[in-house]
Amino acid sequence: MLLEKYRPKNPAEFIGNAAALDEMRRWLAGWHRGHALIVHGPAGTGKTLAVRLLACELGYELLETGADEKRDTEYARRIISASMQRSFSRRKKLILMDDMEQIESKKHIAELIERSLYPVVMTAENAYEAGLAPVRRMSHVIKFSKIRYDSISKFLARICAKEGIAYEARGLDQLARMANGDMRAALLDLEQMESVAAEAVAGTGYRDDSSDMFSTVRMVLKSSSMEGASLALQKCDDPENAGRWLEENIPEEYDRHGIAGAFNFMSKSDIMNSRVIRRQSWSLAKYSYAFTFHGTALSKSAPRAGFARYRPPRFFPRKSDEPLEKFAAAMHASKRKIDRNFIRSIAKSRKVQNDVGLTKEDIRRL
Repeated sequence: MLLEKYRPKNPAEFIGNAAALDEMRRWLAGWHRGHALIVHGPAGTGKTLAVRLLACELGYELLETGADEKRDTEYARRIISASMQRSFSRRKKLILMDDMEQIESKKHIAELIERSLYPVVMTAENAYEAGLAPVRRMSHVIKFSKIRYDSISKFLARICAKEGIAYEARGLDQLARMANGDMRAALLDLEQMESVAAEAVAGTGYRDDSSDMFSTVRMVLKSSSMEGASLALQKCDDPENAGRWLEENIPEEYDRHGIAGAFNFMSKSDIMNSRVIRRQSWSLAKYSYAFTFHGTALSKSAPRAGFARYRPPRFFPRKSDEPLEKFAAAMHASKRKIDRNFIRSIAKSRKVQNDVGLTKEDIRRL
């Protein structure tokens, strides 16, 4: 997967937002207790990657919260406890909290900042949301901007040269513009193309400002590693519905053995979801996400080359409630107490139809 193969190994290889990266380095050098850092900006600009690269460069042990822990009500207390403990390796720690908008309890985050013995760095798409105001007052804010299209184009040209991908300069420029400043999206689009011609690029379409489910599906179905699946989960805005999207599109990418393996993991995810609902134990959701994302990604022997057109899941249309409302009113009962099968059986009676006021269209919709 190009996204993993060409990920920067050090800050010198990082593309775009060089000034923001230097500012982060200076903040870490002058950090003091009770103060945190918020790195915000559009998706795909490298916020999380920049923190990881700096942690490696400066010798920090990175303690990172995962996307699958956002529903766990106890995770904040665990992070607070870890932030007050010395490392076994005697290395200094750096605490990274990704996607701040998804974290419900901001008071625990404020407590973490106050009590932590180590720097706390948070990422968000918009640091100036109203819900982040208490945390923002305790933090230094650094903005990441969209990556310039010419920087993306030059990087894609180097990859095409190394991978032997035929390209036109005009096609690469167009692909870079359509990525809308999102390097991750540009790499995912490039991976699906056998050659980069302007005509072929036109079919990919411009990227929305926010992460979409099509990107998540593409990352899972094109990845064959745990790391790629983890990145898809981390960037997914709606992991609960991702399974439906994957179920719809798995046959477009996998052979019969891959399909069997992927749906085996999907069935395990459904079992885990039922336990989450039955026990109201949201900490189990991380296992459901692991089956959905990691299990599906690892079920194939190798990613399929070429472009695949993904589609949203096909839901069964909801039946109209109007006939039920008519029956409920006539029988002085709520809709919940009216059994649709019972109604369908007695609705054949002409007398019932006349008394309730059912039309032929109502009967068809029952």
